[in-house]
Amino acid sequence: DPLISILADVKARQGREPRDGCFALLEFLSEPSTPQFARALMRMRDSESDWSLAFHIGRLFVEAGVAELSPRKTSLLFMQYAHQLERAGLWQWALYLVMNAPNL
Repeated sequence: DPLISILADVKARQGREPRDGCFALLEFLSEPSTPQFARALMRMRDSESDWSLAFHIGRLFVEAGVAELSPRKTSLLFMQYAHQLERAGLWQWALYLVMNAPNL
């Protein structure tokens, strides 16, 4: 599979595991597994407090049936993103998110 060889080449050139979210998604798509998807989502943050991209990509992949997340990771994504919205003054959206979160 060419994607697997490209990913191995990138890892070898850097000498370590890349921290890029896009790389993590490609890695997940080459060999899908739930832990790999969760790791990819955790890498998709520009800062410790920015969960927006991880939340939206995670929901997109889960709803499309491409990936699964454990109830614990799902709760983490929902609660962290709701907290981010609340800090930004968007408490109505944070409340909406929490009220519509699965498994909370």
